[in-house]
Amino acid sequence: MYGLLCESLHDFIKESYGDDVWKLVRERADVRLHSFVTHQVYSESVIPRIAKAASGVTGTPYNELMNSWGVYFLGFVGKYGYDRILKVLGRHVRDFVNGLDNLHEYLRFSYPKVQPPTFFCQEESATGVTLHYRSKRKGYLHYAMGQLRQMGKQFYDTDIHVEVLSEQLVGDYSHVTMRLNFDNSAYRYIMKEDEEEQEILPITSDFFFEVFPFNIVFRQDMVVHNVGSGLATVFPDLDGKKINDAFLLARPLVELAWNNIISHPNNLFEIMSKEPVKRERNLHNRVQNSDCENANRLADVDVELMAFQSIIGDDYKDGNSANVMESWGDGTRCLKLKGQMRYMPEWESIIFLGTPV
Repeated sequence: MYGLLCESLHDFIKESYGDDVWKLVRERADVRLHSFVTHQVYSESVIPRIAKAASGVTGTPYNELMNSWGVYFLGFVGKYGYDRILKVLGRHVRDFVNGLDNLHEYLRFSYPKVQPPTFFCQEESATGVTLHYRSKRKGYLHYAMGQLRQMGKQFYDTDIHVEVLSEQLVGDYSHVTMRLNFDNSAYRYIMKEDEEEQEILPITSDFFFEVFPFNIVFRQDMVVHNVGSGLATVFPDLDGKKINDAFLLARPLVELAWNNIISHPNNLFEIMSKEPVKRERNLHNRVQNSDCENANRLADVDVELMAFQSIIGDDYKDGNSANVMESWGDGTRCLKLKGQMRYMPEWESIIFLGTPV
């Protein structure tokens, strides 16, 4: 948990209830710090302890307090200029909500260890949208609801009524389904534009695969039947395997399954190889010995691979993959790919257009 959230809760309590209340809350929550550093990582238990203590001291119900803190947070981040990011996420409320899951990607450069929730939309209409919220953190639902309502007022001058449809625990994360009711008249215009025929410039699949050397194409049975040239260099045996046997899904927080991918068209996907990546040692020789026709293509692939290898280093030893996975439990020696999943009806397949993280 980054100090940005902790400091915003600290400021919210002080501004809403005063310094004396904050001192008492800090004592009851057993928090010795007087303030927090925004880019420093703190224990996940800090905010729940402070929020519960503040609820007890002020007599404000916990959910109500978290809701008010969510409203306050949008104003708080304006001090650091993050409100400018929020303002450009969409022209309408629907654009903002549909792109909500990708918001934290903009913040990864400043907060590389951020563990954001996952959002995705369903059943959009002219009166609102159904939003699915998944998070490994428990107790933050009303905080998120307060943010959503304030976002509508502050950036779009729109009232958003949030109705919780269901709330359940799925594995180690909570899954909440909520209906956002608001004037979504922009949806009508989007549907009208989609119905209009647009001229699309055709391109060959070979050219398409060349543009995306880390692509993966798989069918409904999850079996891979095309691998980009860059990825094939790293994992030569991937073609013909099931993608969920070779990769784990880091984001969004769902199982790597066909129906889940189809239902998340607006989400950014991040997958991670289950096995660590071997370091190629004779890339230069391979380029020298290849025929002229393939030399340029292989060189391009190897340049990308060498760039990735400069990150993963030289620690991999043949035959010791289990030890590497054990030593690097955070996955830093595994290949991470980030990109978009697109359904291709002509192929009856999904293509993952990824790049190495």
